[in-house]
Amino acid sequence: MLEAKQMAQKLISRFQSNDPFRIADSLDYIVIFVPLRGIRGFHQYVQRNHIIYIDNSLDEVQQRWVCAHELGHIFLHPHLNKMFLANHTYSVQSRYEVEADRFAACLCYPDLREEFDGCSSAQIAEVLQLPLSLIEYAMK
Repeated sequence: MLEAKQMAQKLISRFQSNDPFRIADSLDYIVIFVPLRGIRGFHQYVQRNHIIYIDNSLDEVQQRWVCAHELGHIFLHPHLNKMFLANHTYSVQSRYEVEADRFAACLCYPDLREEFDGCSSAQIAEVLQLPLSLIEYAMK
């Protein structure tokens, strides 16, 4: 299985884009913006269709992040039923969430070093409002 960063780089190369909406559209995935309560988004696989639901109250940057995060789940955890895990097991989901966040960071910000030349990881994390650990992962 590919690591989050490798998978993001593979998709960027394949689609010549790091735009998660463009990638989803190119793969004929359905992206739906709906009011959600308590979650920012989720992914569902129904009748051979990938559907990504995103909270429509989020701003564009957050919606882009959520779409990238859900793509991370699709590509990194294709057989994982997160809803089942959350409702029927005591399995720790955080590992999967971290991996999807790492994927999203690498997909949304593939050129951090060039974009933020001369800035520290902490400064980049502050500007992007992301955890330092995600910035450090994306930059390594």
